[in-house]
Amino acid sequence: MTQAEVVSRQLELYNAHDLEGFCSCYSDTVELRNMDEARATVSSKDELRETYGKKFSNPALKATIANRIIKGNYVIDHEKVEGVGDRLLEVVAIYKVEDDLIQSVLFIRD
Repeated sequence: MTQAEVVSRQLELYNAHDLEGFCSCYSDTVELRNMDEARATVSSKDELRETYGKKFSNPALKATIANRIIKGNYVIDHEKVEGVGDRLLEVVAIYKVEDDLIQSVLFIRD
């Protein structure tokens, strides 16, 4: 799979609220981090499963891609997320993909 295909697949599974399928797109040592925060919000696949298991309980949760840039191992998506709070959330997500798995994600939130 290409890097873009891996990221597109995890988005499809995110929108389907398929927790195990979604998690299968990530490495066991995945790290999710918000820009300007020293600590990772998620630092393993188990933590990813726990965090997104809670999020997927909201049937309104859905993300779409407004723009995508691909550079080497990185896929940079401008995402529009519904079902988080009372307004549309716009996020830039920088995915690092190696060996057909997402290794890390850096989020820039508005």
